[in-house]
Amino acid sequence: MSILEQSKTVFKNLLSSISNTLDDASTEETISYGALLWKVSSECKSLLDSQVKPRMRALAREQTQPGTNIKLGGQCKVVLPKKRLVLRKNANIDSVAEALGPAVFAELFTATVTYRVNQDAVNSKLDILTPEAKAILINALEDKEDTPRVSFVEDSSWTK
Repeated sequence: MSILEQSKTVFKNLLSSISNTLDDASTEETISYGALLWKVSSECKSLLDSQVKPRMRALAREQTQPGTNIKLGGQCKVVLPKKRLVLRKNANIDSVAEALGPAVFAELFTATVTYRVNQDAVNSKLDILTPEAKAILINALEDKEDTPRVSFVEDSSWTK
């Protein structure tokens, strides 16, 4: 039996035992089991976040383009978000607005609580900007790739 199969069996047995014990557990025992389950889930999440998910993200990036979803091994799905232009955190939006002028600025940015870049408009307007305005705009923007989302589906062998 593989380590994976042994692990599934141990986890299933452990969870079943805890579940059966909780029905008649005292308050103190219930709290102790809750703390144990919280610790185990926290350790599992840490292992997923530090080792499993980064490997799945890297594998998905090698196999597909941003803006797509990919299933890996039938149990894992990775959503690769599209790249997008965002304002740099240290960008001085007032100097960008001043350099572009109100009409171009309104076309390139959507004003909300924060500024969202209108990527298509930026690409089409770069040629008509003065060199100074273009430099200020380019200095204020950066390409950003969002973190791919990793999720897992239940393996049918887990429920057997």
